[in-house]
Amino acid sequence: MRPLPAKTSFLCESLFDITTAATYLMHQQQIEVEDSRELFQTCLELARRFEAENPGIGADYMTAIEEYAIEKLLERYGRTGA
Repeated sequence: MRPLPAKTSFLCESLFDITTAATYLMHQQQIEVEDSRELFQTCLELARRFEAENPGIGADYMTAIEEYAIEKLLERYGRTGA
């Protein structure tokens, strides 16, 4: 198996981490998602934006992406009164 280009690999990692945050928020009943395909597209767009806004973030990556994902996902899918 041929390795992915670094840019693609970073995007995939960000997508995975944002999707993990979405799953956590759904299990905590903090967000409500009716369409999984829409959620995927939202997570992909958030991953692209995060990568564009945070090139070479380094050691602060996990904290930054978790905070970013939670903020953006709550804005978009947050349950009223949650």
